[in-house]
Amino acid sequence: MAPPDLISAPAAKPAPRRRTSGLGLRVLGVEDDEQVATVLAALLESEGYEVTHAATAEAGLEKLRDRPFHLLVSDYWLPDRTGAWMLKEASNADLLQSCRVVVVTAEHRPHGVENLTVLRKPLDLDDFLRQVHDVLAPQRAEELERARQEVQQAVSAGTEPPPASSWSSTSAPLHPRRSRRCATSMPSSTNTTGRRCA
Repeated sequence: MAPPDLISAPAAKPAPRRRTSGLGLRVLGVEDDEQVATVLAALLESEGYEVTHAATAEAGLEKLRDRPFHLLVSDYWLPDRTGAWMLKEASNADLLQSCRVVVVTAEHRPHGVENLTVLRKPLDLDDFLRQVHDVLAPQRAEELERARQEVQQAVSAGTEPPPASSWSSTSAPLHPRRSRRCATSMPSSTNTTGRRCA
């Protein structure tokens, strides 16, 4: 049985925050624990990211071959291979040219990820979101500029521009820190929004 309080937060209503909605920032999460994957996906989607999931290193490689992603968030220990192996294979196949990488692990000294952003388990979910926000800053700026150019082209052509929500700035800080934590496994009572755990 998993230990309690692996994700926790006060019952107070969180402060409002701005989201990345409409910018098309795609995140691939490679995580074999279904509950952890569900919590992290729900958390990222609540921030406006488009999230795809893979449960193994091989499946992660297949997803990377299928389409480009802006961010890859991978567990280090996976059922078939390590996250480091997947990243090496993906790099050799030129699948990570425009993709940022965050590795999540409880391993004290994970090998093969020394030059990457490594987050330690159990995760503080607010710190996780801040790291994702910071890591994706260049891609966010590029997508924002692309969206603005599309609006300008639409205006010049006299056509309907995209809705404002698709190109609004997301530079505002995230919500205030709350002590939410996430480990490698979670109790069945976990709220998939990641905001509270009984």
